[in-house]
Amino acid sequence: LTMNAPKHSGSYRLRRALNWMPLGLAYAFFYMGRYNLTVAKTALGDAMSKADFGTIFGVGAWVYGLSFLITGPLSDRIGGRRAMLVGTAGTIVANLLMGLVLYGNAMWGWSASVFWWFVILYAVNMHFQSYGAIAIVTVKAPWFHIRERGTFSTIFGSMIALGIFFAFDWGYALVEATRAQLPAEPGFWTSAFGLLGLGGTGTHQNWWIFFVPASILAVFWVIMFFFLRNTPGEAGYKNFDTGEE
Repeated sequence: LTMNAPKHSGSYRLRRALNWMPLGLAYAFFYMGRYNLTVAKTALGDAMSKADFGTIFGVGAWVYGLSFLITGPLSDRIGGRRAMLVGTAGTIVANLLMGLVLYGNAMWGWSASVFWWFVILYAVNMHFQSYGAIAIVTVKAPWFHIRERGTFSTIFGSMIALGIFFAFDWGYALVEATRAQLPAEPGFWTSAFGLLGLGGTGTHQNWWIFFVPASILAVFWVIMFFFLRNTPGEAGYKNFDTGEE
């Protein structure tokens, strides 16, 4: 039993940062791809009533909670890295499809039911999001001695708290930046998103509320594919006694 944390080399600490930083930021953007439903409720107005929102979010919450009964044991079998990649990929696809429903109705003349499609797709989204928290714990454990985990849990907690910022500050700024008419005095983040040229077209481009987090998560999926590893041994470093016994 090793009670004291080992002395890690600089190269190991750098490699460990390349493991946990993309993982933590990806999970933060899970929040943007989760609470964008709340942001969309404001943006869609009458197209999504309060009752509709409550049902969609409620079904999603139940699916999220019950999914842990499946994704927890499954993550133990397939490993945290694969679980995070699967969860991220599923979240990307679900958000793209929700955005596509809005885009198709507005631009292609679809008459798809926003309510029913969102009940299904948001539930799918929440199922895949349930992989995230499990993957973080599963992947982090072999890389950190028990005497190091408090510090790095604090860092992870701060990164995850960014998820609320991404979800609501960025989310509502994105709504303003994609309005049919841009606001006369946009805030900083609205102006930043406005540089993408998504608004001021005469049409409320609400689909970007879902496309943007999907796009960001796609970038992190690629980064995690190349850098995320379950254990130091998989990254070319020696596994060590984490002091858990």
